Amino acid sequence: MKIVEGGQKHEARVRTPEESLAEFDVRDGYQVEVVAAEPLVDQPGVVVWDGNGRMYVAELSTYMNDIKGTDQLTNRSQVVRLEDTDGDGRMDKRIVFAKDLKLPRIILPLDDRVLIGETDTNDIYAYRDTNEDGVADEKELWWEGGKRGGNLEHQHSGLIWAMDNYIYTTRSIWRLR
Repeated sequence: MKIVEGGQKHEARVRTPEESLAEFDVRDGYQVEVVAAEPLVDQPGVVVWDGNGRMYVAELSTYMNDIKGTDQLTNRSQVVRLEDTDGDGRMDKRIVFAKDLKLPRIILPLDDRVLIGETDTNDIYAYRDTNEDGVADEKELWWEGGKRGGNLEHQHSGLIWAMDNYIYTTRSIWRLR
């Protein structure tokens, strides 16, 4: 990719996962490993794990594809479920769990459901895979928060289930229990 800045062209190259790992400064006794990378996952925005070690990733396929943000609020993003089926520590199976979403920014696996919240709403839906094929085939309103607009960068994201048994978002005074 070529970047033009001040009339000069600069070459920009995307690093491989291994090249990126080499840039980490990790404290003694710790290590960083690649568990998933392209092409298994594309444009990740949120990553969480369930109790079975499956990784749920929000793929933000419409987010800032150009400087104007053209079509970024269309429902073309998705949440994929990645699994390590051979026990080597790397994800090797990909299933589209929920599709046609508007920039999903909240994911929280619970029992047999996965909570997902999207951009421009404070509603949170529970998605369920009832036939165990990895694809959500049931969707129901879990928490009604109402519509939300404004700058998409200033909207709620993340659901963190804390030790006090409340669920918090990243930028809010409200909590759920």
